[in-house]
Amino acid sequence: MKRFLYIGQYEPGCTSRMRADTLLELLPGYVFEVADTLIPFRQTSRLLRSLGFRFKCGPLVARINRMVLACAQQQSYEAIWVDKGVFLTRETLKTLRSKTGLLIHYTPDAAWYANRSRHFERGMDLYDFLITTKSFEMDWYLSRVPRGKVLLTTQGFDPQVHYPRVPFQDKVPCITFIGLCEPAREKLVALLLCSGLEVHLGGTGWTSFVHEHASENLVYLGERVMHDAYAHEISRSFFALGCLSKRFPELHTTRTFEIPACGTALVTELNEETRRFFSPQQAVFYDSPESLTQQLCYYLEHPSELEQLTIMGHQRVTLSGYDYPSILKSLLKAVHLHP
Repeated sequence: MKRFLYIGQYEPGCTSRMRADTLLELLPGYVFEVADTLIPFRQTSRLLRSLGFRFKCGPLVARINRMVLACAQQQSYEAIWVDKGVFLTRETLKTLRSKTGLLIHYTPDAAWYANRSRHFERGMDLYDFLITTKSFEMDWYLSRVPRGKVLLTTQGFDPQVHYPRVPFQDKVPCITFIGLCEPAREKLVALLLCSGLEVHLGGTGWTSFVHEHASENLVYLGERVMHDAYAHEISRSFFALGCLSKRFPELHTTRTFEIPACGTALVTELNEETRRFFSPQQAVFYDSPESLTQQLCYYLEHPSELEQLTIMGHQRVTLSGYDYPSILKSLLKAVHLHP
């Protein structure tokens, strides 16, 4: 009997759970086991969580490693998939390594910047494959492990969650952003508000901004807008921002594909990756805040053109293999794991 162990967060609505559930569907011939790293996270106080996330040490790290080892009870697994393994120590990885011929690490996040982990760096060589979505970190990976171990893929969307929920004629003429508050994002949203555009805003860290910019054209959706609520809010909007982080040189994000998958016009910065994914007829590109407001005002005055752009953007992501089943099926083939 073939066994597959998935190690990662398994909370409904998070992308890690979406990947796990997709892998479960793609591997029907396997006994699928999950080590949910959110369990020890919830058992740890907020102060100790903060210590663990910031310094990758303390009770949180110890609890996660104990839980993972307790879950990995079988003598052997056909494959073990570690999703964002920043807390797993080299000692834990050695034990996992002894139980499988195929140890895989996947992360949708940057590994060299905010999420950098000494545990991950010390254990990189124990993995058979390291999968990343960050093209700007390829040189960093290749300076540490052989080229054949590193696989570059794109972010993606879950077709069971991210799909059109609101017909175009019923959409709200607003622009929505759901994501973490960052200084550059605050400036952009403030400019949109000053231009008289209606903005719907959700995500962590926006409380002070919302109080400071309280107005009739700012709708605050709250800190946790996830899963179906996230997809519905995106789908009911004319536009949605696919803001890229400025904490590192990000070139695309999950929103890049989730927004058009939800049947809404993606508004995104123009760079080498977004240009490769979409044409100007499939997304609203901007290279300055001023050009962005001009384009949004134009499309608000020409809704038929916006509807056509929205349709073409949706077709682009749904027909080009940017959904999780297509991406993960390709990755399973690359690591030589078959149903």
